[in-house]
Amino acid sequence: MKEVYRSKEEILDKISSLASRISSMPDKENISVICLLGGGIYFFSDLVKKLEFPLITDFLAFNPCDNNKIEITLDLTHDVLGRDLIIIEDVLDDLRSAKNLIEEIEKRNPKSLKIFALFAQKETTIEENRIEAFWQFEGGWLKGYGMGDRGFDRNLEDIYLAT
Repeated sequence: MKEVYRSKEEILDKISSLASRISSMPDKENISVICLLGGGIYFFSDLVKKLEFPLITDFLAFNPCDNNKIEITLDLTHDVLGRDLIIIEDVLDDLRSAKNLIEEIEKRNPKSLKIFALFAQKETTIEENRIEAFWQFEGGWLKGYGMGDRGFDRNLEDIYLAT
C-alpha cells in the first residue's frame, strides 16, 4: 500500500464541518439522509452519528445505463415527498450519473435535494449547486474508508490512491 492520500482525521474534520452545516439548517425534523451504497457507507455512518437531532436515514443503490437513465437496484424504504434530502456518495466519477439520479429522485417530489461526496474525479466539473465534493483527484482509484477495488480494502481507515 502506498502512502496515505487522505487520513481518517482529515476526513472526520470535513465530516464535522458538514454536520455543523446540516445542524444549522432550518426544519431539521424534515431532513432525510440517504446513503448511496456501497462505498459511501463509512462517510454516511460517521456523518449521521454527528447529527444530534431526529432524522430519517435510508439507503439507495443504482447502476448507470447507457441511455442517460439509471437503474435503481435497491430503492428507498421511506417516502421522500416534501422532505429535505441529503444524499451521501463516496466518489463522483462523472456528473451525468449524479444528474440522472437527481432527475429520478425529483420525480418523488422532495422539498430539496443535495448530494455530498468525499471525492470527485479531477475532470468532473461541478457546476450543479446541488452537488458538492470535498476533494478532487485524478488517475487511479481510491481504496479505504469504504472504497475499494471489487470490495477489497474497504476496511482500511485511511484513504489511499492506487495507480
